[in-house]
Amino acid sequence: MPAAALHHAFRILSVISLGLLLAACSTKDLEFWRQVPIQMTRVTQTESYTQTFRLNNAFIDRKEQPARDQALDENMDKIFTTMIGAKNWQYLKDLYGISTIRDELIDGKIHMDGLITFNAYIDPTDLKHLVIEGSGRYFAIRDKTDAILMSGNFQIPPQRYRIKTLDRGCIPLDIKLYTTRIPGKTTYFKKTLIHYDLNIDTSNAEYKAYALIYDNPHAAYLDLDNNGIFDPETEHIANLNMTNKYHHVKIFDLRGLNLIKMNYHIDEKARLSSKLEGKKDQQRQCVIYPDQDPASEPAAPADGKNLP
Repeated sequence: MPAAALHHAFRILSVISLGLLLAACSTKDLEFWRQVPIQMTRVTQTESYTQTFRLNNAFIDRKEQPARDQALDENMDKIFTTMIGAKNWQYLKDLYGISTIRDELIDGKIHMDGLITFNAYIDPTDLKHLVIEGSGRYFAIRDKTDAILMSGNFQIPPQRYRIKTLDRGCIPLDIKLYTTRIPGKTTYFKKTLIHYDLNIDTSNAEYKAYALIYDNPHAAYLDLDNNGIFDPETEHIANLNMTNKYHHVKIFDLRGLNLIKMNYHIDEKARLSSKLEGKKDQQRQCVIYPDQDPASEPAAPADGKNLP
């Protein structure tokens, strides 16, 4: 038998032997193999991004005016009153004029630039789940003058996912947006929850390795009807694009989880709370998955709500 064939046969026998050994071991014995501390699975990833706003296409496609403009203005009022608050939105309309804002939004000449930091953790009580949280900052910019229209911060509150959810190519991510400053103006604090379909690169899924999508936008939705279900046409308010510099090095590799330690003493109350909150998080879904027909009904969780 050639040497290469012998080497290959030896590797196969080694893998089979290891599998039989593990199968014969008790749960306590398996701890021998779990030598990697849980903090080794924590990942921090920083990104810069640009986000452009999106108005309802059904209104933009109308030929007749002023009915078209009136419909668009009403659409803008609903979006930005919900997002930044009525007083802040009124100030921007008074300063720039609603027709100017409308036209520049349609042409993509008002956008957001910002920074975002993601933190991902494997759950030490259940290695089939991960938790994502983070924070960031944004600036709304008028391209014509480079003026900052408003700025603020946002938080990604902790959200729990089944790891196998990544294989669908999208995870639902809720962000708390805080409007904190309009230059030269007394700014009224406003907190808003915005839903993102965060698209995941699954080209290495067979190796349990994933990454963010950088070539296509991530859709942002605002619950304008306050019913917990996002309409992919009327409530799709923006598209976010990650800056793709050196993105190829940002891979989230989940191989080797069977080596992670699990013998941590965790308060039972905290463990139970995590499971209960996790069930709520897992009922959320992306509005549109990569393998879903955009014309189909938007995805809704079992309890009819997208938000935790």
